[in-house]
Order: sequence, then C-alpha cells, then structure tokens
Amino acid sequence: MNSNDEKLDRDLRDFPVPPPPAGLLEKVQAEIPDATTLAGAAPAESSGPRRWPLRLAATLALAALGGTVAWQVVKTRQGKELDRQARDFNAPSALSDTLERPTGTRPAPPPPQVQEKSVARQQQAGEAVATPSPESFSVKEENRQSEPVQPVTVAEQVSAHDTASRVGGRDAAAEGGLGAGGEGGVAGGVPGGVAGGVVGGVPGGVAGETMSGGPAPAAPKPASSTSEWMAQVQSEKKGYSVAYDAVQLGNSVTRRDEERERSKPSSPDTMIFRETPPNRFVDTAEDRLSTFALDVDTGSYTLTRAYLDRGTLPPPEAIRVEEFVNAQAYDDPAPRRGDFALVAEGAPSRFLPGERTRLLRFSVKAREVDSQDRKSAVLTFVVDVSGSMDRENRLGLVKRALGLLLDELRPDDRVGLVVYGTNGRILLRHTRDLEEIRRAMAELRPEGSTNAEEGLRLAYDLADEGWRQGAINRIILCSDGVANVGATGPESILARIGTEAQRGIALTAVGFGMGNYNDALMEQLADQGDGTYHYVDALAEARRVFVENLTGTLETVAREAKAQIEFDPETVVRWRLLGYENRDVADRDFRNDRVDAGELGSGHQATALYEVRLRDGISGGERIATLRLRWKSVAAKRVIEESRELRAKDLERDWDEASPNFRHAALAAAFAEKLKEMSATDDLGWRTLRREASRLESERDRNRSARDLAESIERAARVAGDRRPQDNDDRERSPRLDEE
Repeated sequence: MNSNDEKLDRDLRDFPVPPPPAGLLEKVQAEIPDATTLAGAAPAESSGPRRWPLRLAATLALAALGGTVAWQVVKTRQGKELDRQARDFNAPSALSDTLERPTGTRPAPPPPQVQEKSVARQQQAGEAVATPSPESFSVKEENRQSEPVQPVTVAEQVSAHDTASRVGGRDAAAEGGLGAGGEGGVAGGVPGGVAGGVVGGVPGGVAGETMSGGPAPAAPKPASSTSEWMAQVQSEKKGYSVAYDAVQLGNSVTRRDEERERSKPSSPDTMIFRETPPNRFVDTAEDRLSTFALDVDTGSYTLTRAYLDRGTLPPPEAIRVEEFVNAQAYDDPAPRRGDFALVAEGAPSRFLPGERTRLLRFSVKAREVDSQDRKSAVLTFVVDVSGSMDRENRLGLVKRALGLLLDELRPDDRVGLVVYGTNGRILLRHTRDLEEIRRAMAELRPEGSTNAEEGLRLAYDLADEGWRQGAINRIILCSDGVANVGATGPESILARIGTEAQRGIALTAVGFGMGNYNDALMEQLADQGDGTYHYVDALAEARRVFVENLTGTLETVAREAKAQIEFDPETVVRWRLLGYENRDVADRDFRNDRVDAGELGSGHQATALYEVRLRDGISGGERIATLRLRWKSVAAKRVIEESRELRAKDLERDWDEASPNFRHAALAAAFAEKLKEMSATDDLGWRTLRREASRLESERDRNRSARDLAESIERAARVAGDRRPQDNDDRERSPRLDEE
C-alpha cells in the first residue's frame, strides 16, 4: 500500500462518522474482507484496477455518510416542531394562535421550565404589546399576513436552544430539499447547498430513503421535560465536523432571520398598546408627594367603546384609567379670572372597601375661550392614505370628520394637506380656499404601504413654511398608527416632534380603525407633540372633537402643566393614584420648568382620583392634602403656581352626599379598573356598576357622557357574561357601527 493509500486509510479510520443505518454496515463489513484479501494478493506497487477494493470501501463509507445526513433531515422536523412549540407559547395570546393557525395544527407547549422562563421575560419587558383585535373574527383567510412578531425570540429564551436546536431552517429543506440550492435553507443544522455537496449532489428527498436502504426513521416524540429536550438538542451536535460547522452557520442565519422578523410590520389583525405597571399604594411616611403631568387624552375610553360595540372586551393593556375619567363631561364652573379653577373634594366610595378608606377628587377646569375670540389657525392636515386605511371605511370616516372641522373654520384660517402611503407628498399648500381643500380631500384614495415618518416630516416642513406669529400653528394627524415603510420605530418618528413643539407647532393625533391599529404610537406622538390624543369610532365622536370642542382642540391655554399632591402623614396612612402611570414626573422636577409636562386647551378639565387610608380620630380642621398646580400661561406669558387645600371637614360622610361630579368620576374610574382587573376592584361586581350607572344616568339626564358611560357598562357586563334573565345575547353590532 503506497503512502497515498495509507493516508486515505488513516483518514477513513479517524473520520467521526456516526453509526450508519441498519443493514448498510453489515454489507460494508462483508465486502471489505474480500477486498482486503484481493488487495493483499496484488503487488504493492501495482496500480489501476487492482485498487478498486479500497475505492469501493471509500464509496461505501461516503454512502453511509450520506445516509446519516438524510437521517438528520428527518431529525430536522423534530427540531422545527420544538422551535415552533416554544415560539407559539411565546405568542401574545391564545386567541392569536387560534385565529392564525389552520385547524388541527396547534402544537403542544414546550417543557414547563421553558414556559416559566418565557413568561417571566415577557412580564419584565414593559414595552408595547400586540394583541388580537376583534376584527380578527371577520378577516378572510386569504387576506391574512404573517403572524405577529414575537416580543421574545426562542434564541433569547434558552441559549442552548439557540446554539444547537434551531436547526429547522426553511420548509423546503425540511421537506427533502437538500442540495437543491437557492432557498435550500437549513436542515439538521446543515445548509441545503452544503449538505448536497457532502452527499455528492444527491437530493435529500432521495437520500432520505434510497441511501439508507429503507424508509427514514420516524421523528421522535416531543420532549416532556427540559432534560429530555436538551438531550435531544445535544444529540444534534454529534456527527462529522463539516456538518457541525454548518450547524453554527445555520444558527447565525437563523438569528439574522429573527432580526428581520422583528423589523417587519405587525399582522393586520393586531392592536398595539404600551403596557405600563399600575400604580400601587404608597406609605405616606415614606413618600408624601405625588407629581404628574396633566393630561386630557380620551383615546382609551373611545377605543374601549369600539371593542364593546363589536361584542368583545378590550385587553387590559388598552385601559388607561385617567382617560376614562377625563372623557366624561362635568359641570364644574370655569374660572371667573385666571387660567384655572381648582376643585378638591372627597367621600367614601361605593366601589372601595374599608371604613377609613376615602376617594379624593382633584380637578382643574381651564378658562373658556369663545369661538369668535380664538386666534386664527394655520392647520396642517396629515392623512394616512395607505392600504390599511381602506378597511372598515377608515379613510371615508377621516374625510367626513375633517369635513366637519372645515365647516367650523373662519375666513382667516388656513389649511394645508399632506398625505402619505408608500411615500409622503404635499397635496395642498396652506390656503384659505376651503372648497379647494374639500375637492382635494374628496379625491383621496387608499394606496400602497405606510411611510408615516416621511409624511410627518413633510407635514412639519409645510407647517414651518406656513408658520404665523401669534396664530395657532397645529398639525392634525389622522391615521391608524401603523408604520411599515421608512423609519418605523417611534424613536425616529418622534425625533423632530419635540423640537417643533417647543417652537409652537403642536400635534393632535386622531386615531381611526380597528383590526390594525397602533394605540401606543398615536399616544406617544400626541404626548411628544404637546397635543391631545383622541380616537374616533364614529361620526358622533368626530363631531365632539372637531365641532363641540374645536376651540379646546385648537387653542392651548396652559403649557407644561403639572400637578403635585402633598399628603399629610398625620392624617393619611397611605395613598394610591388612579391612572396617570405614563405621565409620572419626578417630585424634584415639579418646579423645573424645562421638564416636558402636559397641555390644556380652552375649557378642558383634567381630573385626578386618589384612594387614601385615613388615620383614626382625625378632626375636621386637620389637613388631608394640598393640591398644587404649576403651568406656563399662554395669555400671561409667565409661569404661574396655585394651590388648594383639602381638610377633613371637606370630606362627605357617605357616598350619597357626594356631588354628582364626584360620583360620575368615581364610576368611570371603577369601570376602567374593573376592565383592567386591578387588585383594588377584584371583588367589584357588575351589578354594583350597573346600579350606580343607571342612577347616574337618570340623575343627569341631560349629560350625554353619563348616558354613554351607562350604556358602555351595560354592554361590557353582558359581554363579560353577567347577563340578567331578561337580557338577550348582546353580540350584535352596536348601532354606532352602522351610522356610517
């Protein structure tokens, strides 16, 4: 045997080949002895045909290697199944699994230890949360897109799983596409092109059966414990060095795929919300101050109403208690002079347990500006005309809503129009010709993708161009909040808004649509743009925002408005603020006027509710709390601070003696917390809510918000399953949905 033959023989002996399929090894062992005998009978220096036994042995060894690769193809399916189980368990909710998967394909969950780790990671995220929308029930299967991007990837859940078990690759390879090239993907950790070359170009579908001498072995059952799962993962790493290197290559490809998945737009049937942890009780001896930015957004309440109109409850992360409270209309008097009137009151609450527990209400009412006295306005409409706005008459409702606003404008007001789909474009520069504006809006049609970043950038360029000293310079954005082209992250979209707000160009965000809606982004845009956030679920809501409250929507009375409540430790044991979780301001920054806070418009009323536990034996003259309000007055052009004290004698003795405004606000907050299922109202029944809502509606028969709140509570109770005997199933659409 010459040196080359010895080297080949040594390499073959040292090659780390796993056991070949049954039957093939016996055949090799039967052939090799005869070949060795023939090779030994020939002279060592001979060449040519006498070397065929060694070549036969090498060929058979390579065939065994190919059979092993084919066997790994089958193992790939198990790896893909495990990966899909972990990914599906990490999905936003069970409902999305049911809606997005064909019948009968829901896999079993991964081992309990993996589930616990996945849940913990999601709880710590605190970021925007994607949830299925009620529109998912009616979306046709052929119109569905990819599943929502998962907030925690499989690679992040278990590092070992990322290292070895993400061997699924693309479906083409798993189905026997080895060596096919192109999109061959990863099979058993081996890219299709690599495996095809190792096997000698034999397609995986052929190698899976022919080269193993029979059918490929069945895939093992999914692991029932972490140890079994990891054992299966580790077994994938065994084999020859080329395959092991390919596993690492496949893992890196998978990680890049996951990064691309994160940047993709959400499924058309998801609603995106920004989840924030609820406020908890605070010991007054440890912290007596509560500071937050005043806010009059109402989007959470009307969005909840839209859910109820479709016969389903909203997800907990959609609930913001303060927006339920501030969406109600109260009859507190406006200030006779100055910018604000302050109200402080308290009483026992029908919705809170405990003899010493009280609910406190602090409210500020901004001065009212007559529509004829407001400043002239330079408005820039930014309209989302992307393909998603073609659903549920969204764009049609936008055009009708803005048409109502145009009817309320004065001759000295100016309007410009920017639209965006795949690209943004200035459709109309600022003009006084309202008919020209109407004609331009009438021609709007849904088109393309959603480049919100470019649309807002052009809107601010146009607003800069039309900016007028002493006028109302405001951008009004009408969109579903979805952004899937250009810069889609909130950081890039928000980059310019804060700077322009400091210059006096505010932004009002008005949301439309269900089924593909980004509440988190719309709220952040309004907060950063020193404006308000509203959600329009029907033309009646558009009339409230753009007609009845137009002056409040357009003209700002106070900027950087902050409230600080100081509780007296001698009278208050502990306290809890209801809502305003994402409007928190550091106590030390209350008098720091450079810190961004909230804005209040003409006639706006902001209300804050506190649950407090009082000490025993307090007298009527003792102080309970002090409300301080600080803001930049637009009229006075200076910073103003006012305060109001609440003493024990100001607290009513029981619920029935409290003012209608107090009971109205308390009912709205209790309804929100019931939907959110916070611990403070876990025992609160729908019956109590219904009874108090009915009483409030009859007592305030001319207050439309009281009637609307009562209807929403009734509908929510029915949807939740708490139906009275005479009630019928309330799954039918609300008449509000048919108004259009």
